[in-house]
Amino acid sequence: MKNNGGWSPLLEAVSYGDRPTIGTLLKASKDEAHEVLKSRRPHLYDVLNRLEDFYLEVKWDFHTWSESYHLPLPTYFPLLIS
Repeated sequence: MKNNGGWSPLLEAVSYGDRPTIGTLLKASKDEAHEVLKSRRPHLYDVLNRLEDFYLEVKWDFHTWSESYHLPLPTYFPLLIS
């Protein structure tokens, strides 16, 4: 749902800084998403139970754009490394 200017209720509330409305809209959105996921849960369980065994590799790679975080860990946390 959007107004004539193309703004959603949440965007409009944010633009006005209306914290109570922002909170209400975010809670309603969260509740709606929870209900949708809850309604899909039985189907998800069905699909997962029918899957064959499989192998999955996950690679975690963390980066930072800040130059200040390139120093070694003991520089920032000397008490943890002892």
